[in-house]
Amino acid sequence: MKKYLLVITLFGGAFLPTSCANDSERIVVTFHGDGCTVTGNTELYPGEHAILIVDTSDTQPSFILDYLDDGYSFQDLADLQSYPDEYISQPHFAHHAHFLGSEEDETSGGLLSTYAFDNPGEYATLFYQLNPGKVWLCGPIHVLEPFSE
Repeated sequence: MKKYLLVITLFGGAFLPTSCANDSERIVVTFHGDGCTVTGNTELYPGEHAILIVDTSDTQPSFILDYLDDGYSFQDLADLQSYPDEYISQPHFAHHAHFLGSEEDETSGGLLSTYAFDNPGEYATLFYQLNPGKVWLCGPIHVLEPFSE
């Protein structure tokens, strides 16, 4: 069984598990050892959403979900790296998303983590390790403007 380390910057709040209608809609972020991928429905409306985090490597990196300030994109984050796993510090325009809780997903062997996607805009998924320092950028998640009535 793999161990996962999540970076949690906001404590408190009850764990509110959420599930998607089916597996093809669920956001899955997978770390492969030399990179990562994001699959599933990556266009969401504001609210609580679960991300399945899967590590198929022996590296045991930490997962981060960052909200990017208006006017910044996942590409701006990627442009800070000279090569794919170069360690970069968290830039001023990236802020950790509100983590609500997680539980093991026995079916996939991953970790089902729930976040509050409070702000419309772009979020970045990434993994990192400290020793040696590396950051793997996985991909963006887009949160749409809420429906207006």
